[in-house]
Amino acid sequence: MKVVPFQVPKYAQEAFRLQVDHLPYFYDRLHQHAETQIMLIEQGEGTLIAGDYVGRFTPGEVYIIGSGQPHVFRCDENYYRQPKKESKVHCYLF
Repeated sequence: MKVVPFQVPKYAQEAFRLQVDHLPYFYDRLHQHAETQIMLIEQGEGTLIAGDYVGRFTPGEVYIIGSGQPHVFRCDENYYRQPKKESKVHCYLF
């Protein structure tokens, strides 16, 4: 799987960025960025790939992804087939 470089939009005066995504499924490409990322999964289930780690993610879990660490939160297939099914995540980047 090829890692996509990702540029997080940030303003000069920001110490960190809070982003809340409420979508049918999470961004599903393996990517990396310079920022450390803290993820709180509110809705959604699937597979997390982060470096050599592969495991399940479920609501209520918190993950810390280090700077430059390739990662993807891939929702289960039913999120792609059922347009009414939703995922929601709180993402802190610093």
